[in-house]
Amino acid sequence: MAQKATRHFMPHSALWTSSTMLARSSVAEAWKSQWKRNMKKWVKQIGIGVLILVLIVCAIVYFRFTQWRNEVTKNLARDSVVVQTAKGPIEYAEIGQGPPILLVHGDPGGYDQIYQVLKLQHAENGAFRYIIPSRPGYLRTPLFLGRTPREQAQAFAALLDALKIDKVAVIGGSGGGPSVIEFAALYPERCVALILEAAITAKIVAPKPGFVEATIKNTVGYDFSFWLLKNQFVAGLQAKDPKDPKITAIATAILNSAVPYSRRKAGWDNDTEQWTKLAELPLTGIRCPTLILQGTDDQNVPLAQAELAHSKIANSKLVTLRGQDHWMLITKHRELDDLSHAFLIEHQSGDSASQVQDAGQQ
Repeated sequence: MAQKATRHFMPHSALWTSSTMLARSSVAEAWKSQWKRNMKKWVKQIGIGVLILVLIVCAIVYFRFTQWRNEVTKNLARDSVVVQTAKGPIEYAEIGQGPPILLVHGDPGGYDQIYQVLKLQHAENGAFRYIIPSRPGYLRTPLFLGRTPREQAQAFAALLDALKIDKVAVIGGSGGGPSVIEFAALYPERCVALILEAAITAKIVAPKPGFVEATIKNTVGYDFSFWLLKNQFVAGLQAKDPKDPKITAIATAILNSAVPYSRRKAGWDNDTEQWTKLAELPLTGIRCPTLILQGTDDQNVPLAQAELAHSKIANSKLVTLRGQDHWMLITKHRELDDLSHAFLIEHQSGDSASQVQDAGQQ
């Protein structure tokens, strides 16, 4: 006899429990899915917010940077003129009245490197007429006028001819040294006195830029890096003599004279090339009284360069400032100005026969 099939029924309680678990699972999945969507939305919103904030900060920084650069460069053309010479166009500025002094800037720079400092020192009321050219490759003086120190010296002579100036005392600092040395040797009848301030006098190889410098140059650029680091640079120099408030003003003026880099790059690159292959300069051909000012701890232009010049220039005086580096031109400006002024007053008549006693200031 066939057995009757047995039907098994799930108890109502078990059915309810299973349904509840399924419902809870569905709710959990739905909540999890919603949470993921919300998180993506929040992350996206936060990312957009951060991006907007970064863009705002960048815009503010760029605005302040361009405002500074525009302020620094707005008077470059106003404060100088371009004169046509036998060699070509040369930019120069002048300030003061009296016997003429040819002042030659270092690198990087331009006429403004010196002109702005002279304005701070009220040179317009001083005893000399300062003639300040932009060397070839800097600002509005084209590089073709003179790549080598000798060619630049010839350009200076052409500028003096155009200005109808016969004789001058000459001052060259740092990278301006080689060209003023050439000028003094080439034109002994025109150079009544020479001052070398931490000046390059022989071949010198500048160190290759480090990773940080190279990165800045190839990304944000020199102008931005100067702006970014200017306060730190100036504060470091001011700390060397907190009682001299002019240090900050002079340091700022000299730092600003490197901007804009694009209008000085040709000259700076040429200088770097020239210094690494510099032939022996005609130091023995200099006949005028010469004052050599040098810091003993200068790492940019070592003391040996000043000693070399002193040993080869017959009528020279070497004054060393113990413990001072290349920035002594800023931090010791009063001492250097006093020494230079006294020397120029003594020799402004052009009496190259007067002999200068060897000395050193420790």
